[in-house]
Amino acid sequence: MTNLNFNEFAQNCYNAAKAKGFHDRPPNQLQKSAATRFLQVIVTAAKEFEAERKRDTSLMTVIEDSSLESRALVRTALLATELAEAAEWCLEGEVSDQTEYEKYIVGSIHGGTTIQNPNPKPEGFASELADIIIRLGDMSGDLGIDLDYEINRKLAFNATRAYKHGKQF
Repeated sequence: MTNLNFNEFAQNCYNAAKAKGFHDRPPNQLQKSAATRFLQVIVTAAKEFEAERKRDTSLMTVIEDSSLESRALVRTALLATELAEAAEWCLEGEVSDQTEYEKYIVGSIHGGTTIQNPNPKPEGFASELADIIIRLGDMSGDLGIDLDYEINRKLAFNATRAYKHGKQF
């Protein structure tokens, strides 16, 4: 993956999955229903986890047991919360950019100039996907995981697998 940008990487991953049959036809109603129920569980659990984090703000910031396993456990939970936030956008049927590009007035009230907020917080499904990648990078850096090596190793292995990895979907 050396010198490969994320868009190229994503397209390569999509193409590899498509070649193995994972995009042959759109999801059917049963698949959509099962995915919806699964994502609802993830979102509910993440909201409970976030409520606990709000009650105890040190919950995910102060890790007294600095073992690799403890750090991996906490970082994986944080990664799952980002996935749940993306899932929530899916469940709401909003996968487009939801960033609010608010305009505000600069200058005097009577002759003020309206300009666009120069730094709106990115919101929406794609923004949550970016958060997932950012959390994954943070976790990999914290745990000393060579993500470049692991991704290439997994892609190489997947290339040797049978159509749909030998499974019926």
